[in-house]
Amino acid sequence: MNRLNRHRSGSIRNQMIWTFGLLLLLEALIFGFMSNYLYERTLSDTNEIYMNQFVSNLRDVTDTYISYLEDISEVVIHNPEIKVFLSEGKISEIHQQDITDYLFSVKNTRSDIVSIILISSAGEFLSDSADDKFSSAGKIETERWFIDLSNKNKKDVYLTASHVQNLIDNEFPWVISLYRRVGSGFIVVDLNYSLIEELCSGINIGGRGYVFIINKNNEMVYHPRLDLIYSELKSEKTDEILAASSGTLQTTVDNRKVLYTFEFSPATGWTVVSVGFMDEFFSGIQELRFYLWLILIVTLSISVLISLFLSMQITRPIEILRSSMKEVEKGNFDISIDVECDHEVYDLAIDCDIAIRKIKDLIIENKRDQETKRKHELKALQAQINPHFLYNTLDSIIWLTESNNNDDAIAMTEQLATFFRLSLTRGEEIIPLKNIHDHLEAYLVIQKMRYKNTLDYDIDFQPEVYKCRALKLMLQPIVENAIYHGLKGRKGIGHIWISARIIDDILVFRVEDDGIGMQSELINRINSGDYSHFSRSGVGIRNVAERIKLTFGPDYGLKLSPRQDNGVIVELYVPADFEFEGKADE
Repeated sequence: MNRLNRHRSGSIRNQMIWTFGLLLLLEALIFGFMSNYLYERTLSDTNEIYMNQFVSNLRDVTDTYISYLEDISEVVIHNPEIKVFLSEGKISEIHQQDITDYLFSVKNTRSDIVSIILISSAGEFLSDSADDKFSSAGKIETERWFIDLSNKNKKDVYLTASHVQNLIDNEFPWVISLYRRVGSGFIVVDLNYSLIEELCSGINIGGRGYVFIINKNNEMVYHPRLDLIYSELKSEKTDEILAASSGTLQTTVDNRKVLYTFEFSPATGWTVVSVGFMDEFFSGIQELRFYLWLILIVTLSISVLISLFLSMQITRPIEILRSSMKEVEKGNFDISIDVECDHEVYDLAIDCDIAIRKIKDLIIENKRDQETKRKHELKALQAQINPHFLYNTLDSIIWLTESNNNDDAIAMTEQLATFFRLSLTRGEEIIPLKNIHDHLEAYLVIQKMRYKNTLDYDIDFQPEVYKCRALKLMLQPIVENAIYHGLKGRKGIGHIWISARIIDDILVFRVEDDGIGMQSELINRINSGDYSHFSRSGVGIRNVAERIKLTFGPDYGLKLSPRQDNGVIVELYVPADFEFEGKADE
């Protein structure tokens, strides 16, 4: 029986170590990912709450400042002389000076006010300084603030983004302006941009976070890098922010993940936006990941040691059992399996011990059966050959006697006696080559005497083969088949050549005839082990082939091939290691 092929995935010890390790690794990875996820989520939620509170507070502060500007404009409106100027435009120089002084005193109440400017319905200008000269008279009609405030259906207050105030000649302060419509005139209060800048630039959001403010027209009120914004070297997601009004937005700006937190102020129309970088928020997570990996490595090392110890407790008895079974595989069925353990492997060892004893008994019984089978097959072969051969030979002897050819009758009788004497081997199946040679020659002498001038033969056994043994009645059925089915159908004298030699430790017999031959299809079927097309004529070849394989193994047998000039060549292969010391049986 062929040994079954199997795929070995590794020892139980290694599998247990890998299993424990992978399970712990999986558990640690799940724990690590969950911890990392929860930490990131908690940190993100905390940062978002903080940013929302911060933005809300900053919005309240800016609302307060802008509300103060509106209060200042309200105070200015209630001055009677200012009311007259805004409505009429023309007043005396004394009143102009009074208004200028008044505006100057109001401006000085706060250092963050840059200027207060009045624009009358007639287009006249007054400010908090009598030295101011106005350069934009007649051009304000194109300004956005003028267009919006001129619309009576809109609010009477307009708050600008940061810009350069160019109403006063030779002065270009960077301000945030509040324009207020009073009748057909306007009050302008310019707030120093540096106030908003100081308010926003001092805020720390992570390492590089910042805040900026935009108005509802998507104009930048404040930005720490306003120069880059105006030069279009930097941009913000202002369209998305204005579309959402208030809330948060996670996006990517300049290849960095950014968290925008923003809130709209109805009082000013501004949206206060804080910008935080996600990698700065989660900078502490790297340390957490380091400790998680450290814990993973330590626990994995401990688990490997524990699994190694446990696996040794299990695999040591298995290794003993495996070693014992290897001895059995080598043919040692007398081994006793001794396993010291208190688990299922002990029961397995007991079962293997019982199985080994049963296998040993079966092998012994099988040998006896095979021996009996071979004896029966040999007797069957002899029963098929000897009666037929004996009948024909005795018939020939009778015919020779009746013909008064006594010498030939005596010679044939002597050869027949030799043939049957050599056939009796006291039950031995493997006999010396000398006996096989003499037995075959006696058979051929009888056949040549029977067929007279129609048969000739040649036996050529190399001297070294006589040290060997071979299966008895192995060549005679092949030679008989060559005579009756090869030479019998040809005209003239038929020849048979029988040889024996040793090639590469294999004893090779060759039986060659120059008879009528055999079809190639039949030869191929015989070589493949198919004898179904044979009737009585193929019994000898099949019996010999099966007996060789049964005795010596599947690597040996016989092979047929066509002869070049008609006829058939039969080669038989048996091992040449059955040496025989001494003389052949007499």
